[in-house]
Amino acid sequence: WDHFRLLAREGVVGTAFPKRFGGTDARQALRIRIIEELGRVCSTSASIITGTDLSSRAIIAGASEELQEQVVPGLCSGELQSAFALTEPEAGSDVRGLKTVFRRTKSGYGITGRKKFITRATTADWFVVVGRAEEDASVFLAALVKRDAPGFTISPEVGKLGWFGVPISSLELKDAQVPLSHRLGQEGEGFSLAQDALLRARIGHAAMALGRAIGAVE
Repeated sequence: WDHFRLLAREGVVGTAFPKRFGGTDARQALRIRIIEELGRVCSTSASIITGTDLSSRAIIAGASEELQEQVVPGLCSGELQSAFALTEPEAGSDVRGLKTVFRRTKSGYGITGRKKFITRATTADWFVVVGRAEEDASVFLAALVKRDAPGFTISPEVGKLGWFGVPISSLELKDAQVPLSHRLGQEGEGFSLAQDALLRARIGHAAMALGRAIGAVE
């Protein structure tokens, strides 16, 4: 996490964010070069930058201006972290296999479901959760959930054989209450927001793998 704070302090994390929130509006091509160079010497540091794309893209693309002003400056500076809660026990990057349900309430949504392999869940302050509408399974939704939301539980960190700077955990949502203002995009746009985030992250992971290979040869 010293590396995370260093990358945030030097503005590398901020390359994922708009200038109006303290970022640099960097082109994706520049971020790919940064990830590749980091990957040559430290997979974890490269993953921090790739993970920022994955976990924050839907917030930048889908959050209301008010919600962005509340959250994005802290993400840009590294004071806050976010996580992308997509993968489930029976669904991974195949978004159409999700079983998490959004139930409409008077003030927003009650979300019920399980997520697994969620990167940085133990350190994240906010979670981008993707699921389906209760009344119509063909309608996908995404919402920004705070870590202390009622009905939201984060498991202890799951052990791995390596890559200790990329902690993963499982999540459980039992009618977790989320205000309507925390929905990302419109109802039905959850699928496209998830795919947009995954596309950017996949490019980043390719760059990370290439950087690792270069570092290994060197």
